[in-house]
Amino acid sequence: MVELAFLNSFLDAVIKIVVLAFMGYFFLILVNLKRLIRKTEHSVESVEDTAESVGRMVKWGRILPFTRGDEK
Repeated sequence: MVELAFLNSFLDAVIKIVVLAFMGYFFLILVNLKRLIRKTEHSVESVEDTAESVGRMVKWGRILPFTRGDEK
């Protein structure tokens, strides 16, 4: 039969391996989450810049006579 001390040390090693694997997986999730947040912030900034550009274009479109900005 298998001795209890050997079984205990074997299970201890298995638990340590599982915990280390889980910690590594959790670290990878955090790194990917950080990358996702950075890309999302860049996308939001791009949308804000586009909205500002469109706002400037609309303002100039209303001022210039050949764009018919005076019609409502």
